[in-house]
This record gives sequence, C-alpha cells and structure tokens, in this order.
Amino acid sequence: AEAINEGIVCGYPDGTFRPALSLTRAEAVSVISRMQNESKRVDAKYFLDQINGGKSSADTKGSDIDASEYITEAFRLTNNERVKAGIPPLSYNYDLEKVAQVKAEDMWRNDYFSHNSPVYGTPFDMIKEFGITYCAAGENIAYNYRTPKEVINGWMNSKGHKENLLRKEFTDVAFGYFDAGSSGVYWVQLFIKP
Repeated sequence: AEAINEGIVCGYPDGTFRPALSLTRAEAVSVISRMQNESKRVDAKYFLDQINGGKSSADTKGSDIDASEYITEAFRLTNNERVKAGIPPLSYNYDLEKVAQVKAEDMWRNDYFSHNSPVYGTPFDMIKEFGITYCAAGENIAYNYRTPKEVINGWMNSKGHKENLLRKEFTDVAFGYFDAGSSGVYWVQLFIKP
C-alpha cells in the first residue's frame, strides 16, 4: 500500500500494478524492500537530493526581488536544459507551485533545510496534503543561490538534482522561492507525473 501511496507503484486500467517509471537495480531493491517490510525505510535518494549554495551574503536584495520573475526565469532555464538534452519540456503546474512556495517558506519559518518538513513530512506527503495526485514525484531544494541562473547551474552540477531535472517521466514542474533577507534564500523545485 505504501508503494502505491508514495507513487512508486501505479495501478493501470488493465488491473495490474507496476513501477511508475523505469527503475535501476538499486531502485528496484528499494521498491521490493518497501513492499516486503513497510516498517523499514530504504532511502530512495534517486528522487531526493539537496545542496547548499554557501554562506549568506550581506548584499541581499530582500523584498526588492520580484519572485515571480525569478520563478519564470528558473522555469525557462529548466526547460532549456531539458531541450538541450533532447527531453520534452515540462508544463508549469500552478497548483504544485502553492506546495513549493509553502515548503520554501516553511524551511525558513521552522529553521531547517531538508526534504522532510517537521510540519508536513516528506515532499510526497506534502503534495498529497495539498490535494495533488501523482504517479511519480521529485524535489530539488537549494539554499542561498541568489539568481535563477545560479540555482539551475547548481542543480545541473549535482548528480541527483540533474537526474530529477532531466528525468523524462516527469511532465510538470513548479518552483517556490523565498528570500528571507539576511537569513538566506530558499528554492524548491517540485516535479510530478500526474
């Protein structure tokens, strides 16, 4: 049941259940392990990765930055990377953006930098809590990247982030961006396959 709830395995119209996406051997072991013993968690790091862009800079622009422009540019740069790799561009999902934005602000408000929120749980739990259904999901997070170009470059230079960003099966993306002034800048990039 957990494999279905987490979007790892999907039900199909012919009545069968199978992995939502093509899997590596390591991912298959993770799925089987979860299905055999749901009380033990296996880290499925494929979908989740995190990076820290460095120390907070004193020259933050704070609220002078237009977050919607930054998000639009990050979306454009993400799709540029996908097209360069021969992968279809993603559609922007405004419902998913609400989740990403809440997550970015939640990390600042609750003083953490992690995929797991003390308030909402995993990204998968959080997406579901906001009423979004999916077959597969992924999350990239970043801290203190000041511009869309910096954050996309950072993700593209990190194996796990790059895999998420270029994963062919994902169809939708959304961003959360929160500039907390001297406390830093939080980015969230969420992907789903509905």
